[in-house]
Amino acid sequence: SMQARLEQVAERLEQVASRLETASQGGDGGSVVGGAPVPKKAANVSSSQQPGSTTASTGGSGNSVQAFQALLKDKVYKVVEVAEKLPKEVKKITGVLSKAFEEELRVVDTFTQCKQPDSMYLRKLVQPVSEQMKAATQIADGPRSDFTNHFRAVSESMQAMAWVVYTGPSSGIDPPGQMVAGILSVSEVYINRIIM
Repeated sequence: SMQARLEQVAERLEQVASRLETASQGGDGGSVVGGAPVPKKAANVSSSQQPGSTTASTGGSGNSVQAFQALLKDKVYKVVEVAEKLPKEVKKITGVLSKAFEEELRVVDTFTQCKQPDSMYLRKLVQPVSEQMKAATQIADGPRSDFTNHFRAVSESMQAMAWVVYTGPSSGIDPPGQMVAGILSVSEVYINRIIM
């Protein structure tokens, strides 16, 4: 059922958050970045460093933000553009997908601008992505339609967006590449049904 699936997604996110909290505690109460302890003073992000807007800034440094912006422009927005010509149900799920990627860009951008946030802020930071993942699951678990496989493909694929909470081997989740590959292989089942 839709409620059971939502609870499963929420439980998975809570498990990830719990693992992050456990993994992020260094010897002095600080965090761990890439397996190396960061002193508490450096690990805590001041409120002035925590972007409060819901839209991603373009002021982030590094290739990661530029690469993510290119992904949005070259892939995600093209999917949304194609979906504009399709029935409203498909437009709705691609809108959720687009919003999730925009929120993920905000997370990536934030990571380039500050030290690793503490676990409470990290949870708040990824919450909008989590909400979009839940919205996709609700659509996928809704009434069957001619587009059910489309909905499931998007919903399953969006689970890969959890890669941003990986903090190292002690985080209890697979490294980003491995996580994304595993999740995408599951979503291929639905993609293949669409193609056939």
